[in-house]
Amino acid sequence: MTEALVHASLCELCKASSGQGSQSVQSGRLKVDKSSGLGTRFSVLSVQRKVRMMSKMLVVPFLVAIVLMLCDGCATENGVTETKGGIPAKLDLPADFKATKADWVDNDRSSVGWPLGIRTLRGKAIKPRNGVFPVHVMKAPIGEFDGDPIQVDDLLIGINGKPLLGKPEEQFMREWKRAEIREASSISVTLWNKGEIKTVTLDISVKIPDLVKGDKPTDLHDWQLGPTGLNGWLYSEATLKGASHDARQLLITRVEDGSAAAGKAELGDIIIGVDGRRFESDARRVLAKAIVAAEKKANEGRLNLLVYRKGKEMDLSITLAVMPDSSATSPYDCPKTDMIIENAVRHIKDNKDSLLKPGEWLGYINGLGLLASGRDDLMPIVRDLAHASLLKNAEKLSIEKHMSMGCWQWSYKTVFLCEYYLRTGDKAVLPTIEEYATKIAMGQSGVGTWGHAFAAIENEGRLHGRLGGYGAINQQGLTLMIALLLAQKCGIDNKEITDAIRRGDVFFSYYIGKGGIPYGDHEAYIEWFDDNGKSGSAAIMFEFMGKPEGAKFFSEMILGSATSGREMGHTGCFWSHLWGGVGAARSGKDGMVAFMREMDWAFTLERHQSGRFSFQGNAGEAGESGEAKTRWDSTGARLLQLCAQRKEIYLTGKGSSEVGATYKERIERIIADGRLATDKSARMALTESEIIRLLGDELPPIRNIASRAIFEQELNCAGKLVQMLDSPNKYARYGACYALKEGGYGSRAAIDRLIEVIKNSDDLNLRLWAMDALIGDDPEMGLAYASKDAIPVLLKLAVKHFDMDPRRLMQRRIANVLFREYLPYQPHGLITMHGIDGLDDADLVAAIRELLTVDDGHARTMVSTVYPMLSKSQKDVLWGDIYRATRDIAPSGIMFADGVRLNGLKLMQAEGIEEGIQLAVDFMSEARWGAGQRENGGIDVLKGYGGNAKLALPLLRDLEKKQVSAKKPDDKGLEKLREAVKSIEEGAPVKLNTISEHIKSVDNK
Repeated sequence: MTEALVHASLCELCKASSGQGSQSVQSGRLKVDKSSGLGTRFSVLSVQRKVRMMSKMLVVPFLVAIVLMLCDGCATENGVTETKGGIPAKLDLPADFKATKADWVDNDRSSVGWPLGIRTLRGKAIKPRNGVFPVHVMKAPIGEFDGDPIQVDDLLIGINGKPLLGKPEEQFMREWKRAEIREASSISVTLWNKGEIKTVTLDISVKIPDLVKGDKPTDLHDWQLGPTGLNGWLYSEATLKGASHDARQLLITRVEDGSAAAGKAELGDIIIGVDGRRFESDARRVLAKAIVAAEKKANEGRLNLLVYRKGKEMDLSITLAVMPDSSATSPYDCPKTDMIIENAVRHIKDNKDSLLKPGEWLGYINGLGLLASGRDDLMPIVRDLAHASLLKNAEKLSIEKHMSMGCWQWSYKTVFLCEYYLRTGDKAVLPTIEEYATKIAMGQSGVGTWGHAFAAIENEGRLHGRLGGYGAINQQGLTLMIALLLAQKCGIDNKEITDAIRRGDVFFSYYIGKGGIPYGDHEAYIEWFDDNGKSGSAAIMFEFMGKPEGAKFFSEMILGSATSGREMGHTGCFWSHLWGGVGAARSGKDGMVAFMREMDWAFTLERHQSGRFSFQGNAGEAGESGEAKTRWDSTGARLLQLCAQRKEIYLTGKGSSEVGATYKERIERIIADGRLATDKSARMALTESEIIRLLGDELPPIRNIASRAIFEQELNCAGKLVQMLDSPNKYARYGACYALKEGGYGSRAAIDRLIEVIKNSDDLNLRLWAMDALIGDDPEMGLAYASKDAIPVLLKLAVKHFDMDPRRLMQRRIANVLFREYLPYQPHGLITMHGIDGLDDADLVAAIRELLTVDDGHARTMVSTVYPMLSKSQKDVLWGDIYRATRDIAPSGIMFADGVRLNGLKLMQAEGIEEGIQLAVDFMSEARWGAGQRENGGIDVLKGYGGNAKLALPLLRDLEKKQVSAKKPDDKGLEKLREAVKSIEEGAPVKLNTISEHIKSVDNK
């Protein structure tokens, strides 16, 4: 534990014992303290937590001595002295002070500032005043709090009674996040406004509108309410916060003409219950259950709603179409499922002109749904779609040029054509399948990924170079892998296809057992069981590849997510619901039955009276209300999961067996544990022994649930966790790492044991989790403050290669653990936190050299944050490596790959390196995604070179012309550009240094 943490903890103890404070005047939701400016509110739990940490590391006499020394005034980690109480009573600034660039501590985020937790609050730290580091408010949360207590140009100087110190933006964000995680009702902020210091208490409690009492709905979107003909608005949060768990009212926002509710329900009605009883739990789930009951023959379709209308409660009965009863094994042997399938098929047939359009990915998904039904009478319209999708006259596809969103069209078309051929044997489609499959394979990146678009040849002048756009999108990568594997089933194979499947296997197999497959080329998700349906498509892909361990793992991940409703995902939950059910079916019949049981309420509300399944969107997101849910018609997608029990096509299980299926007791255990992910009250009720059990589970998100509980309960069981690192159960060892990251409390024993694991374990996964355990989101509860001793070990390990790790993903993790850059409320790298003083020079240089060559651009960017710390001798050894990392774009992680290059340019400019000028021009000239950011950063670099950068003037003048002629010129950007041109034109050249010999030595390797 650092002196800074001891100091901060003792300061809080001093303040707590001194009883400092003053009365507050309450006004509505806002409390304003104008009397003393001393922010004295503090978290007793936070103090207790720090005392627990110190009690393990400091002897009592020393602790008492420190308290006596510091209680009248404390020297901070920044070397300045605080006033008594921590937050100063005044700032030595004129009342009309407004912060400018000259006041900032750095130029990072100079245009917008750092996010500070509150949705629209942004700011930047300025130089210290009176013992604190104020944060200049650049964007204020207008309208979020009564009276708008925080304004642009205010200076934030304290939060929750704590002064803002060395990294104030991070400190502010961290305190805000802690309050959110612990569901605090308020948070106090001390600020300077026009010469006056005041403390305001912001009400951050969750406010659920009471519509009956006249509260207004928020900007959240509404929901289709099943086959009733109604849309309704209700309160919801993000899925991981419980979605509509707390909603007890549904405001009617649409009554469809000709529907069951037409002429009975009215716009503005508020549904407050069913069958004469008010909602006592999630209104959506209760209503869906009532719809299912009403549809039974015995109830004759009667749905009885309890409605509040114009000041009165009333019963409202509507009559739904009667459906057959569900079976206990639905969707297997289920008459109701069969009728739903029939209605869905009829909807697609009746709207085939819009729903079966060739060339549109949605049309191909609907075509797959029809194929999955197994009905021969549908084959004529399916054949029409297939033949309308064929390439004509031996047409050839091209991946020479970047083709925006091309992967989306090619993937689902190829999957559909393959399944069509495998169902019919129609050889007319084989040439088209072969052309698409081959070009899909040729368009794969060298690391085994695809994005919105392919790795076009123009990107690097060769096949299998880097992706365009902003890089890998695994949602598409998995679908394209499925397409290639299905093409092989059609008898189509060649070296390109075989090699692409091999590369994709290496890329995606890494995630088996580690967590959910992420958005792009990133680390596995352990926070959640699925990301946008990718666990489902991964289960199918691995089954096709003959990897049952992958199919089983990802199908069980789907089961763990089922209780939540799965209403989350990029662009909404369309892909989540498309792939979820067919992925769950890979766990066997019992798994599919359990999945559908848990998800039935959501699918019931999607089910329109016409047979259509409607795309609803994510919980907790803003959107439109009162409109029919016709965007992204989900009928074909639901047919795939409803027809999984028929196993008519490979996507729905044709040829698969129940061998290796998840057994029933394990299924119910996964579902019960998965429920904890969205239920904080249940996590808070977990006992220590229950948490320990969860930490030993096979599924990473269940282990993560346990580590979240440790954090939320502020439970210190570090001693038991250290013992778990030697458990015979490998999952318990992994879980111990998770938990120590969240609640290691600076344990020396934990750090020492983790270092041993990192050095000596033959389990690569355990090594990775042990590294991760050293840095946590909250350093005070984790190990990062005390983990400096791990740095030399990680530096030595960085240069080692292992056959089991062909992509050097361990090196990527080391880069993250050592060099993760400063971002509020994210882990800090150990070197970012502790610096490089005292480290072995040779080990440090060798590690930097190695890590600058990993294939991930984000990892390289993190490593490059060390550049300003390097000595002249270290830079002299590394110039060739720095130059190459600046010149060459990383093969993957494209979204973040420009950071290392810009950091290299900044370093070259600061050191007067001649070669940086041409590199900056080349960097700014790249016509690809992110051009604006490259131009903005490059302008600063070239301006710094002054008169030496005259070769850049043609480029800068071209940029100026583009800005002037733009429809919406960027005035600030134009001013900055012209300032750079002026500096270069008027500046006198000076002698620059060259690193040409260093460049030759690297390029000749």
